[in-house]
Amino acid sequence: MSPNLLSVREVADRLRVHRSTVYALCDRGELVHVRVSNAIRISAEALDAFLRTHSTSAKHRSSAKGGVEDPDVQI
Repeated sequence: MSPNLLSVREVADRLRVHRSTVYALCDRGELVHVRVSNAIRISAEALDAFLRTHSTSAKHRSSAKGGVEDPDVQI
C-alpha cells in the first residue's frame, strides 16, 4: 500500500500558509517529508501528526499536566 503523498503546494493550501513556510518546516525537521528526486512530498499521516503535535489543544493539555509552553516556538 503506498502512502498518500502530498506536494508542498497541497500542504500549503491545507494549512493556508505560503509554500515557503512549508519548505521552512521541512528544513527545520518539524514536518516529516521525503524527497523524490528534486521534489518534496509529505504523507497525509505526517501532516496529521504535525497538526496533532502543534495544535492549540495539545499545548493546553501539556500545560494542564504541568508542561511549560515555549513562547518562542513558532509553527
